[in-house]
Amino acid sequence: MNERQEHFVEKILSGIAQITSLVDNIQDAGRYDIETGFYEMTRDQCDLDEIVQRIVHNHLVPAEKADLGITAEVASNVPIINADKNMLERALTNLVDNAIKYTPNGGQVRVTAYTANNSVIVAVTDTGLGISEENQKLLFQRHVRLARQEHKKVKGSGLGLFIVKSAAQRHGGDAWVESEEGKGSTFFFSIPLKDENLIVHN
Repeated sequence: MNERQEHFVEKILSGIAQITSLVDNIQDAGRYDIETGFYEMTRDQCDLDEIVQRIVHNHLVPAEKADLGITAEVASNVPIINADKNMLERALTNLVDNAIKYTPNGGQVRVTAYTANNSVIVAVTDTGLGISEENQKLLFQRHVRLARQEHKKVKGSGLGLFIVKSAAQRHGGDAWVESEEGKGSTFFFSIPLKDENLIVHN
């Protein structure tokens, strides 16, 4: 293929990826909703270190295309948990996708997992434009997308963070953001280390 053909093939593949992501999020939002969702959780042993490293590895190419650095760090004391692997993967994938989409070229995305307050905390930090305190309160609602001139070309359904919060709440945890305008954001979700989330040793 010549350069022009390769360009169009890349645009087609990018469009397919966007449509696939949109369909996945629409389905997940309906299934995972803690009040109305019909999804039946399937718990199994989940190694968050493996999940984090794999998802970050899968995003190396998109990050490189956006001229972003992306790193992962999982604390050595993060235990294997009894959780729904699919839900955790979808939650983290949405956070990393968002961080890459909304961080200006040349920035950094960092994924970390650690324990605090008897929970496992997964965090995705970016060097994006930050979010006002007023808008932070709206972010995790279904179909909420913040109108911002700098992000007008970014496509999305406004469902990603709703899915993150739903996945966390299904495990008895929560999701939240810490951000300051002009200084980037960190998005978190927590999984409590208790009850069904613990591996039972016979």
